[in-house]
Amino acid sequence: MYEVQLKERIAGYSVSVAKRGEKVQVQVSGATSTEDGDLHLKYLNGFPQTILSMLEEVLQPSDIKSMVVLISKDLKAKVYINEVEVYGQAFVKAKNIKKGQAVRKDDISGFERIQLSGIEFSEDQAYFCILSLGWDKAYIFDFSPLDEQLDRKIEYNVEKLLGSYFSYLSFGSIHKISASDWGGMLRQNWFPFYALKFSTVESIISYARAEWNIDELINKIESDAIFYIEERKPIWGSDENLSPFICFLDSALSRHKADDFVSSSSIIYPKIEALIRKDFIADNPEKEGRQQRLLVEHITEKTLRSISALTTFIPDKFKRYLEECYFKDFSVTDDNTVSRHSVAHGASTIDMFDKKASLLGLLVFSQIAEYIQQSSNKSIQPTADALTD
Repeated sequence: MYEVQLKERIAGYSVSVAKRGEKVQVQVSGATSTEDGDLHLKYLNGFPQTILSMLEEVLQPSDIKSMVVLISKDLKAKVYINEVEVYGQAFVKAKNIKKGQAVRKDDISGFERIQLSGIEFSEDQAYFCILSLGWDKAYIFDFSPLDEQLDRKIEYNVEKLLGSYFSYLSFGSIHKISASDWGGMLRQNWFPFYALKFSTVESIISYARAEWNIDELINKIESDAIFYIEERKPIWGSDENLSPFICFLDSALSRHKADDFVSSSSIIYPKIEALIRKDFIADNPEKEGRQQRLLVEHITEKTLRSISALTTFIPDKFKRYLEECYFKDFSVTDDNTVSRHSVAHGASTIDMFDKKASLLGLLVFSQIAEYIQQSSNKSIQPTADALTD
């Protein structure tokens, strides 16, 4: 650890141009990575390079694997270079993770927090961090406590902020889906479901981007979904909120495996709404949960309050899927894809009850089941410390 004395108070980074006497907009906190291109390099060549130039030891940017700087109000800075171990407290998606096991993206769904060994972030210290993530380098900073006039303090958990940013970078394929790609995916009735392996999700996104038929991936999707559901069923069955529905899930899964997609779809689609309604009524006992709009808002917004949107649960995006696909209205004149309403009103022809319709019902059920567990008891979803750098 090094200690240096800054000569000037850091305000932040200019995000606009200005002449003398004019006002300039200054960014006092934020984060960048390699995807930000020249802006990322400009930030790194700013204050981090200044700190490096103040050290007695000569260090080049290429030498930096990690750099953490804590700056007190008296402008004394503690500098940690390549000496912190980086640990991520991750949401475990796999059934079990053993000590010493290599952790893959398919095993986790995102980071709850990033912990840096020997580092404690305090509310009255400014900071910046350069942390390696694979081939990428993330730069996270907040200089607001150095503002003497406003006497600002850091009123958030820095470790959780780092966790959210690492989740964003680790699962960027999901979090950076463009609006047009989302539209293409939903038009085909697909979604990057939590139950699917990350490689399968990436394939779905790639097919949507190329405007290819995602149904061509259905055998891989089916394999992932059945494996995941069978692995999670015992856990869901031990949850009092989910256990009344497991017998229906068993029946639907059994009929799906027998290629009886009419039966599996007819069983699972109504029970998805019932599953959400039960959770809604538990939180709102004075209501009956008849309005589907309220049910959708309830399950997705409740989940958002208990888990970061930057995990692969993405409840904010799933809200749109429920509205546009699962609760899609039916037409009295056209052929209807299988949805909650087409099943209830008998509006789909028998050829619409295919493997895809059945599989989507099972995937939506599994997504809702995970939401209920997350929002009702976060401890049900275990965490593991995974070395991230």
